[in-house]
Amino acid sequence: MNVSTPEGWSAEVVPAEIGNLPEGEYRTVEVRVAPHANIVASEYQIKVGVESDQTGREDEFRVVVGEGPMLPILGLLVIAAIVGGVLMTPRRHRRR
Repeated sequence: MNVSTPEGWSAEVVPAEIGNLPEGEYRTVEVRVAPHANIVASEYQIKVGVESDQTGREDEFRVVVGEGPMLPILGLLVIAAIVGGVLMTPRRHRRR
């Protein structure tokens, strides 16, 4: 099997090779793909190819990488802190 990933990604195929396979039988192959540490949220394509002595086939898979759930929560906390500060400033600095 051949796995083509974006630059910096790693791929592992388990099992790496399958020996003689009688007609009508099948084997399950697991492809583990890991992106690099500094990945940007986007859509990526991975190509997986299978070759034998008689034929070959290639297929493409789409991998969608999204933002973590903490980023929107952190943004809401920052906005709440700013709004709270704006609302508290006139109360603290009132003229007496």
